[in-house]
This record gives sequence, structure tokens and C-alpha cells, in this order.
Amino acid sequence: MKTRLIGEDGFDSVRHFLRGVFSSPTHWPEWNLVVSRHYDTRFMYFVIESGGHIHAICPVHEVRDGWRKRFHSGQFHYIPYGGWISDNHPGLSEVSYPLPVNAMIESFSLPQSGLFSTIGSVTGKCFNTMVNDLRREEEEIWSSCIDAKRRNMIRKACRCGVSVLYGTDVSDDFYELYSTAMARNGLTCLSGQFIKEMADLKGEVNFVPFVAYLNGKPSSALGLVYDKDYAIYWLGATGQESAGFGQGEFLQWEAIRFSKKHGCRYYDLCYTDRERLPRIYEFKKGFSDKEVIVPYYNHKRLLYKVLSKFSKE
Repeated sequence: MKTRLIGEDGFDSVRHFLRGVFSSPTHWPEWNLVVSRHYDTRFMYFVIESGGHIHAICPVHEVRDGWRKRFHSGQFHYIPYGGWISDNHPGLSEVSYPLPVNAMIESFSLPQSGLFSTIGSVTGKCFNTMVNDLRREEEEIWSSCIDAKRRNMIRKACRCGVSVLYGTDVSDDFYELYSTAMARNGLTCLSGQFIKEMADLKGEVNFVPFVAYLNGKPSSALGLVYDKDYAIYWLGATGQESAGFGQGEFLQWEAIRFSKKHGCRYYDLCYTDRERLPRIYEFKKGFSDKEVIVPYYNHKRLLYKVLSKFSKE
């Protein structure tokens, strides 16, 4: 087994590999190239090969910090997940990262990827997420995964005349709700151009804006990103004066149904923190019967540690 870094000239082979294994939208070149353009990173993959065949890939964004190099895979500029995706070849367990001597890497692995999830993990920086298994029938998902409170709120939304639309026709309403909510909460907002480029992705990776309308007015928004296997609740927003009619719950249910219809195996509610964000935690918990750990990996080469020490002095 050989591990090496590859650039854009090797991305077709990565695409071929991802089409044949369990994947996520944030592992595809298309998604990461948009991020790289907007945040000025050098985007590459670690790949593990044997006999000319790729057996595992890990997307990384390189950022220079003086003499130091930082490789990020997941939890970087709104990318939820990175880490390794593999074909479970038996020879993979002995592999390590071929990092430059002045570099470090950190990754937040896809919860379902498994193989490399515990190698070098640092439990203190792991976080949890809620995952919904979409391989079940819709009726079972409704009765077993959606709790009674959320089901009642979805019914309330229907009684109140809330409607949910999705796709490019609601892009402007989506971004208005999203950007307003981010400003109201003092959070950094992704640019309209960034969202547009994500929405223009079609095929391997797709971004779909959803908007809930109350009395004909946009009231809540959800941004879904998905590929052939995995759907992620990526962005969300609620209008300040229109909460309480079940729009958020109705959006989640429609996004879950959409993801299942498009062949996704899992729907990920993307990050939960019971201590810091208890209300959001309880909301997301109402849409899943499975809470899982997102494994964290961190490794620093010796020269990186030395340079970091001197930079603090």
C-alpha cells in the first residue's frame, strides 16, 4: 500500500473511486473546488493505492501559515465532514499520512465511514450528530424516528397552510432568510456567490434550497446537500416573526422525504451540542433515533510543533 497526495490531474480517478463506494457530498472534487476558490486554499487528496488501484481517499485543504502548513479535512469553512472513505481493503490498517515535516493535519470523519474513525482520534474534540437511516420505509421513519412533538408540529404546519417549495426558483427567498438570520445572530454569512456556485453543482453533488411559506410569505429556510448515498442538513434559518407554526419541522420532514426519494441512504442533521445549544439539540433529536460520534483526528509533525512554539514566544 502506498499513500500519496494528488492534485487536480488525478481527480477523475477519485471520481471513479467514489462512484463505487459509500460516499458523501463533501468528499467529491466539485464541492471542495468551490470551497477552494472562495477561501484561497490548495485542494488535494491523500490517496492510498495498490497495484494502480485507489483503495481510500481523504480530501484536504492546505493553508499556509508562515513556514507552517495546515491540512484540513472537515469542519473547515462550512465543510461538515472529511476524513477517509475506503473500499475496506484488508491492507489499509497499517497506513499513515505522508505529511511534510512542517505540517499538521486535522480531520472530522464522516460518521458512517468506520474504517479510520478511531486511528489517532482525540476524543476531546469529537462531536455528535443525529443520523436518520433512510433505507427504511417512509411510514417507519415517520413513526419510529420522528417523535410525537415533531409530528404534531408538522400536522400544525399543514393545518395553518404552510407550504414548502424547493429548487432554484426559491433561491432568492432562501438567501434572504439565511443572510438575515446570520446577521441577526452575529454569525459569518456565506456569500451569495458561494451559495450560487454550490446550487449550480449538478450530478455527483447537489445543493437544494428549501423554503417554507406562511400566508404566501417566506418564513423558514433549509439548505440540503446530497450525493448518491448521503444527505446533509447543511444550512437553516427561521424568520424572527414567523416561528411557532411548525415550519422548521415541516422543512425537515420534506427534506428527509426528498433525500429518500433521491436514493440517499442516510440523512444527517449535522452537528449537535447538548451543552452549548440545548434547544437545537432537542429539535434535531426529534428527527432521528440514532446519535453518533463524529471522530476527530489530529497529527502534528515535529518541525510544525517547534515552529508553533516559537511563533507563540
